[in-house]
Amino acid sequence: MIGCLASLFFLACNGNPAQSKEAADRSQLDLNHALTKNPENYPVITVADSLQEFGKVSQGNVALYTFAFKNTGSKPLVIDEINSTCGCTIPHFSKAPIAPGQYGKIEIAFHSAGLSGRQIKPVFIHANTQPELSQLTITCNVTAPKKDSL
Repeated sequence: MIGCLASLFFLACNGNPAQSKEAADRSQLDLNHALTKNPENYPVITVADSLQEFGKVSQGNVALYTFAFKNTGSKPLVIDEINSTCGCTIPHFSKAPIAPGQYGKIEIAFHSAGLSGRQIKPVFIHANTQPELSQLTITCNVTAPKKDSL
């Protein structure tokens, strides 16, 4: 019995590095699968309304909106980064962890200079959630500024 345990220990310590990496990769896949199957194991970003319609925005104006969200998961929520599809949409957020049950906010500034017509701007949140990517969207209709009449 002791000889068998010693053999197993020896093989485990001196095993093939490729097999060890493969086993580690399998373990990580199993962990990822467990996280995905059990939402109680990760943070969840819950936004009441992920779409903000600004309506008409005069060209050159800046429209601001703050999306409120709640971490409805069981682990602290950390936003790594937020990206938009163009430089006209600028997010502001805190990288501080948001505890389960707590609220956070993401402020979006939409700069309409040089734009016209219907605008649909997605904003992508990269966080430690499953899935890692969440989306907010702002929309508006950029109108030409009114010219002064004499």
